[in-house]
Amino acid sequence: MEHALGVDVGGTKVATALVATDGTVAGGVKERRHGARDRDELVEAIALSVRKARATAPGPVVGVGLACAGTVDRDTGTVVVSPNLPLKDDPLAALVEHEVGLPVVLDNDVNAALTAEARLGAARGVRNGVMITLGTGVGGALLIEGKIHRGAHGCAGEIGHMIVDAHGDPCRCGGKGCLEAYVAAPGFERIGFRTVGLFERGAFTGELIGRLAAEGSAAAMQSLETIGWWLGVGISNVVSLLDPEVVIVGGGLGNLGELLLGPARRVVRRHPLPPARDRVRVEQAELGTAAGAIGAGLVAWEQRGADAG
Repeated sequence: MEHALGVDVGGTKVATALVATDGTVAGGVKERRHGARDRDELVEAIALSVRKARATAPGPVVGVGLACAGTVDRDTGTVVVSPNLPLKDDPLAALVEHEVGLPVVLDNDVNAALTAEARLGAARGVRNGVMITLGTGVGGALLIEGKIHRGAHGCAGEIGHMIVDAHGDPCRCGGKGCLEAYVAAPGFERIGFRTVGLFERGAFTGELIGRLAAEGSAAAMQSLETIGWWLGVGISNVVSLLDPEVVIVGGGLGNLGELLLGPARRVVRRHPLPPARDRVRVEQAELGTAAGAIGAGLVAWEQRGADAG
């Protein structure tokens, strides 16, 4: 059986999946951490992951779908800017294609994740939906009338850089008060550091806060309430603008589930205008952190079909 190879490139890891046309994955999703300091190191890390995954394929690999955090130009295969990766105006698809000898198509990582959730997960049957991913950064993607909406310049869905407090905390993009500054990994660390009596800077992670909250830590719950409140502010703005059927929260920190979604829903139920605030569903991603790699594989199949047509 033929497979497409989906590759999800995040700020700290590369995930790969061998994806059949029906979305099934051969051998599960594999992850490798990378510490790329520049473009060449990142391309090398991606190429190594592709070669290792291809070597395990149960049949021919017909192409690569590359999902990358940041603003991408899908038509040219270029990463325009990526706040959490050493890329700017780089033709990543062509660079990887040269290294691995397979056709490569590039898309934004959350667009790929939402493609997978719409086909196989929490957005099945949905015509209008939004996905937000929480990890090293905050990503977003839009499903409008059944299609991924990329915008005029490929920038649609950059929810992480929506301003929620114009005089607020600094963001890695150089701005202040971005949603990402409050609900991505650096925001978790800052908010944990501000919570009295528990945490030291550099030690506060999503995994730690979830464990402490499960053990009954009042300070951990207070921190999650604060982070969830900021997430709810961001979701409320999205709901007011787009009136989606569902907002899906995924990514590594999205695995905290109800610990974050509960506080977020309470904000959403108060602030957008009815009936949107009453009808929108705020749900955890069904495919978890595998969504990006699986979706990238589906994007590769979509491109193969378009090229054949």
